[in-house]
This record gives sequence, structure tokens and C-alpha cells, in this order.
Amino acid sequence: MNQLNHKFFLKSEAEQKWFMWKVVGLIVFLFAIIFFLSWWQGWYLLIVFCPIVLMSLASFVDVPSGKKSGHLIYYSPLLIVEKKNDAEINLHGGTLFDYYFVLNRKQNAAERTKFILQSYLEGILNLINEYENSDKTHCKVKATSYIINERTAKKAGFKPVQKDNLQMIILFINYIPLTLSYSLSKGKLAFPNLANNKSFECEMRDLIANKVFLQNLLKRFNKNSEQKEAVR
Repeated sequence: MNQLNHKFFLKSEAEQKWFMWKVVGLIVFLFAIIFFLSWWQGWYLLIVFCPIVLMSLASFVDVPSGKKSGHLIYYSPLLIVEKKNDAEINLHGGTLFDYYFVLNRKQNAAERTKFILQSYLEGILNLINEYENSDKTHCKVKATSYIINERTAKKAGFKPVQKDNLQMIILFINYIPLTLSYSLSKGKLAFPNLANNKSFECEMRDLIANKVFLQNLLKRFNKNSEQKEAVR
């Protein structure tokens, strides 16, 4: 794979560690304020904000730590693979951490959405390139998303399956960071509709068989982006 074009991972290791420690410090500071106000004013219900703060900021520590340990593998700035074993991998879209560092604030909502989809395609193609000449093409690939078009997913080789209940629970638990991520992609406060969430599965060989379709789709995205840049 080429060097990951992700602003956080382009930082030095010392800078990455310092940023993560600042996030941990911010979490501790916010917890301290919540506990102090709860004690001082007797507003004990404020304690419910502690898990909200933790869930909102956790990806800024968990994701880079997961990448360093090898538990999470980036195939593009916004496509992450969680490798269970040689027989199964899960695809995940970028987290709030990734959206914060990768999205261009100068782009409008349509351009950001297109960039996200481009990044997904680039990641899947990088994944295909890694596996297509290996003996692991039987590997099962799973994905759960509320933004992927089902028709396009089928053309890529995925088959819709019954919603993954565990993934759905995780998504609902993380609704606030998902909302923040979705809002960053739209450039305004916006709420994702998890009812649109769909689960897909395929074997790696199915993706490989549709590599040309994915390449052409990515070329179409890139061409449209270049044309828009040219007329500005």
C-alpha cells in the first residue's frame, strides 16, 4: 500500500503520543468538571454525560492504538479492516477520529460525501490487490453501513444479509460519535438514520471478480472531481 494520506499518521510518533495524551487529559478534565458540578450543585444526573464524553472521544485513542497493535488495518484513510482471523474480516468506515483528521472543511457536503465514497472504493481495491494473488480468496468479508447503496454493493459482489445484531447494538451505543461524524460529513448538524443500516457479506473472491467494476467506478468518481476542480 502507498503511504496512508491521513494527517494524524503523517505526524511523528512523538507527536501522535502527545496528541493522544492531550485527549486523555481532556477526558479527565471534563470528568472532573462533571463530578464537581454534580457535587457542588447536587445535579447528580450530570453523571450521565461521563459515558457520552468517553464515547465521543474514545476513537481518538482507541483507533490509533488499534492500528499500532495491528488489530485495525487501514486500507485507505476512511476504510479500516478488523481482521478476526484468516477466515473472516470486517470492514469499517472511518470513525470520528478519522473524519476529524481527513475531511476537508473547505468542501461542501456533496464533495465530502463523494470523497468518503472514493476512500471506501480505494480501500476495497487496496484490499483486493493484497488478497487476489494469495491463497486466502475464500476469506469472508463483512460490512455494515447506513450510507452504502445496496445496488452498488451487489454489483461489487456483496450480498445483503440479515442485520448483524451485535453491530447494530454497537452503532446505537455510539450514536453520538456517529452523529458528530455525520455532521462533519454534511458540514452542519445532521442525524444519521440507523434504520437505513444494512449488513452485507461476500467472499474475497467475489470482490476480486468485480475488480474492474470497482476500478471503473473509482475512475468515474475521480473524473467528476477533476472536472469540478477545473471549472472553479
